Amino acid sequence: MTIAANYSVSTISGQGFLALAAMIFGKWHPIGAMGAALFFGFAQSLSITSEQIPILDRLPDVILLIAPYVLTLLVLVGFVGRAEAPKADGVPYIKGER
Repeated sequence: MTIAANYSVSTISGQGFLALAAMIFGKWHPIGAMGAALFFGFAQSLSITSEQIPILDRLPDVILLIAPYVLTLLVLVGFVGRAEAPKADGVPYIKGER
């Protein structure tokens, strides 16, 4: 609801993709995921506020709307390398068992 003033079907489209990318880019560590989320949030805020930035106001709107997702893919492909999930991923937690 912070991106759009009203709710519609496409209000949160792509946000889950960015959240998964932040988790992977942060190497499944809370501080890393927070830093990645701030980075991706900054990229998304540029697409929203680009009309006030002199250089970015000349670019077509479509390019600025897809920029956060393209940037996310480039970061994941270029900087993360081989990402390995935690060993306990997908294993149910039962208290008292090891």
